[in-house]
Amino acid sequence: MEEKGAPEKGAHIGHADASHDLGLSSEALAALTALHAGEAREADSPGLADLVELGLAVREPSTRRYVAADLHHAVQDGVRAERAAIIHHLHQMSQIADAVAAVGASVAGAGPGHVAFLATPDAANARIAQALDGAATCVWTAQPTTRPTGMLRRSLDRDLHLINRGLSFRTLYAGSARARVEEREWATAVSRAGAEVRTLDAPFERMVIVDRRIVFIGTHLADPDSKAAYVVTHPALAEYIAAEYEQKWAQARPWAGERCRQAPEVSDRARSILRALDAGKTIKQIAAYLDLSERTVGKEVSDLYELTGADSQFTLGAWYGRSEAGSSDSDAP
Repeated sequence: MEEKGAPEKGAHIGHADASHDLGLSSEALAALTALHAGEAREADSPGLADLVELGLAVREPSTRRYVAADLHHAVQDGVRAERAAIIHHLHQMSQIADAVAAVGASVAGAGPGHVAFLATPDAANARIAQALDGAATCVWTAQPTTRPTGMLRRSLDRDLHLINRGLSFRTLYAGSARARVEEREWATAVSRAGAEVRTLDAPFERMVIVDRRIVFIGTHLADPDSKAAYVVTHPALAEYIAAEYEQKWAQARPWAGERCRQAPEVSDRARSILRALDAGKTIKQIAAYLDLSERTVGKEVSDLYELTGADSQFTLGAWYGRSEAGSSDSDAP
């Protein structure tokens, strides 16, 4: 017996604007209509991946082909997931608000520590050097972007000195660092001295943490061109940031400077998007060229950022160009 209000088998799903309402491409909308007409689709069918992501298509265990999902359950699952995300973010906002309130009270003289703005690299470097001189237990750093060769060479002696003092020394790099000679040489040298180095494909902020009580944190995520930073000495807020760093560290992959011998695997669609980015095309132009929604292309690009450690469309396209040039002996793109 069919559920009351359920669409009849074979009925056309949606209307002319459905692709805009759901952010679906014409391929995905055609696949959705076919599924609700009773057809089953293979995993590599055009547009099917978008439907699976939205919970609108499911795989039958017996045939391993995809069929239409129950729309009522799909909607309920989507609402449930969004509600959980909202609750999580509200909790995070509450923690941030509490931390900021504590900082405000501290600055007003109610307790020790504060947050100060460092407008220039020179100002930040002077404060960092002072903090490192007094370090007693650990120095943890995060470097999400390429470090100039001169900076790496200057920092190597200082970093080795800190390691030789017996400090716990950690550095977190973007995954793309594995493909750069200068970072590989630096990582090899400090790893041999006893440091820990890891790479993370997800975005993270530039920072230096000294003894979990002094934190220098950049503004790279908000403004990639910014060279400004903040120094945090409020105990609760510094400890909170150190805990966030540890979560990123737990997700990262150990790296002792070895060369990345194979570029990450990407799908054919992602490869097409990478080629277009390397050619200088915009998200809107790529969506039109590949007959995809801008939302779909944007999500693919976001996933590629996490996969490669790139921090802009330009560097993502350049990464792909380098990967293509160096893949003559590999199946990687």
